[in-house]
Amino acid sequence: MKLYKSIIYTLTACFLLSSCNDYLDKLPDNRTSLNSAESIGLLLVNAYPKGGYTSLCEVMSDNAGEKGPSAYIETLINKDQYTYKEVFSSKYQGSPDYYWTSCYNAIAHANQALDAIEENGDGEELNSYKAEALLARAYSHFMLVNLFAKPYNKATAASDLGIPYVKEVENVLLKEYKRNTVKEVYDFIEADLTAGFNLIDDTRYSVPKYHFNSAAAAAFAARFYLWRNASDEDLQKSVSFASKVFTGDVASSLRDWNGYYSVKSYYDKKAQYTKAVEKPNLLLVETTDPWGYYYAAIRYSLSVDKYREIFLSSNVKGLELAYGVHGNDKSANVPKYQLYKIKDNPSSTSFYAAYMNVLLSTDEALFNRIEANAQLNNISEAITDINFLLQKIVEKYNPAIHTVTASDITKFYSNTTSEKEAIVKFVLDIKRKHFIHEGMRWFDVRRHGITVTHQVTGEEPVVLKADDPRRLLQIPEDAIANGLTPNKR
Repeated sequence: MKLYKSIIYTLTACFLLSSCNDYLDKLPDNRTSLNSAESIGLLLVNAYPKGGYTSLCEVMSDNAGEKGPSAYIETLINKDQYTYKEVFSSKYQGSPDYYWTSCYNAIAHANQALDAIEENGDGEELNSYKAEALLARAYSHFMLVNLFAKPYNKATAASDLGIPYVKEVENVLLKEYKRNTVKEVYDFIEADLTAGFNLIDDTRYSVPKYHFNSAAAAAFAARFYLWRNASDEDLQKSVSFASKVFTGDVASSLRDWNGYYSVKSYYDKKAQYTKAVEKPNLLLVETTDPWGYYYAAIRYSLSVDKYREIFLSSNVKGLELAYGVHGNDKSANVPKYQLYKIKDNPSSTSFYAAYMNVLLSTDEALFNRIEANAQLNNISEAITDINFLLQKIVEKYNPAIHTVTASDITKFYSNTTSEKEAIVKFVLDIKRKHFIHEGMRWFDVRRHGITVTHQVTGEEPVVLKADDPRRLLQIPEDAIANGLTPNKR
């Protein structure tokens, strides 16, 4: 059974995405030519999913609202995602099928690299390439299982259907696959993550943030253990790995919302947000998706009602936050993305839309550490980190005025039953603002069972409750046709 329609040999899937380099275009599945560290390194350029989850996840989340029929841009896929209708086509960038294909394409490249490393003796000089391949393979599987399967639940993970975990080169036409359980997938991810983390060498890269470097791997591990959350040990590991991200002053490692981003022009902010020199960015990838062009203008996105709900509602101590929103009622946005026009070749007049996407950041690592510490009842540690964060996100920050205590948070979230529950709610509310347009909110909606209500002009609201099966993206039709069990509907 083929995981996606166009894969016959490991590297032929590369042609589904036009970002493949000439090296791969000339050497489909020619493992005998992967006989040097340099050639393996070139292969690993494509071990990261080039398709995007951002538009898909953002539009499904409670960050998206209805701008009305006068919106600047309308697309059918945007409405289908907003109303949780299934979109079966890998040709639509931003669709579930496209992201599925993109991830398994990336996994195929990682497996090809690991196979070549083994054939070349698996020596110490190849350790850093092995680390990158293992971590990249783990990352793509992790994203897939958190979109196409249920969130990890220690009571049911051993029986919940996950996704196929592919660890071998696909070099036969009709290889059979099955859906591993969620627990099996997480166990495989943990094995790859652990092995890869111990082999990283940051000195190999000219631009480390385009690869799995040590800080990015630690941030990934912090996310992995928080989202698995099968025990206090997982939460403690999340805290420990998040702490490895920060080598000095925590606040200085975070995005400077009340500094640089409060004084620069709209276009300067867009340019800066996804640069490799921007300190909070730990792992960046070029993403083939027009979201970087239309995220501010498309009909079902940050509507004026959602802007008011997310950014203008009251919060702890009445903090005035520095997430500067630009635009009007039809284009409210926080500047984060620039459209890149990528040509197939220098003489081509056609191009595909792309943007740089921040896959992992210091900011997220801190949010994860706060949430994990709160769940562990490490209230003092969580509050310390919250105040590190506030130093960078509160306008005209003054510690004498803006320092927040556990009592402040509990008082504001008076409908909660404990300090830790109040702190988690606070963190999720700030995180929602912090990662607007980036799709991260969808994963918190899933993990915490948050109900989503989407208004649609002239139609009944669409309500997605915690137990709604549409929270799991449907397995692509081609994969179902070839034997994979679909998600229940």
